[in-house]
Amino acid sequence: MTRPAIYIVSDGKPGHLAQSRGLADAIVRRIDADIIELAADAKFKSELTSRAGQGLVIGAGRQTYKGVLALSERVDVPAIALMNPGWWLRRRFDLCIIPRHDGIDEARNIIVTEGAINGLTRSTTSSPSQALLLIGGPSKHHHWDDASMSVQLRSLLARDAQMQWTATGSRRTPESTDRLLLEMAAEYGERFVYTPATQTPRGWVARQLDRCGVCWVSEDSVSMVYEALTAGA
Repeated sequence: MTRPAIYIVSDGKPGHLAQSRGLADAIVRRIDADIIELAADAKFKSELTSRAGQGLVIGAGRQTYKGVLALSERVDVPAIALMNPGWWLRRRFDLCIIPRHDGIDEARNIIVTEGAINGLTRSTTSSPSQALLLIGGPSKHHHWDDASMSVQLRSLLARDAQMQWTATGSRRTPESTDRLLLEMAAEYGERFVYTPATQTPRGWVARQLDRCGVCWVSEDSVSMVYEALTAGA
């Protein structure tokens, strides 16, 4: 018998993909299934129908939802939307998993979660002397000020001279903030290690949260806030 497939339709954005992979990995821990990732703009090939009726399709982000629905219809499996696909699409999904902060009420096909889904588990090896800084950037909901960020970061480093800091940015981190963090890394030496988001391989943040008992996150980065909470930092 053909193994069921969990299809992930991805827009390539790390935060969205982390949510989809987190749900898929959790399902695979309970049932025997394959995880197949597809680009949102892919032409879904006919061979995918070999698993028709076995599995489900997951997508996170507005660029994935139409692809999720199309593939769901093609292979005759349930369609799951992570985050809010909008009122005009919600009724077309078998299940929508939406963070409470989006202000959507639970319904027949809606599950409300505390924050964004992710693939982390609580760390049992973290150290209180290791700290992680996760820096985002400007968005439609958040103004960004490098001067204020610099003051806050230096205040954190001044609190405890023994704390070892590891920092990274995100795809939204401005070049000016990236330069600020690189300058701080040069200034503070081994106490402050900065790795730009473009240089972090898959799973980097999860590995850091497994060893860092303390985490500070810029308030624009909701997904990273909940990743840190899930890890127990």
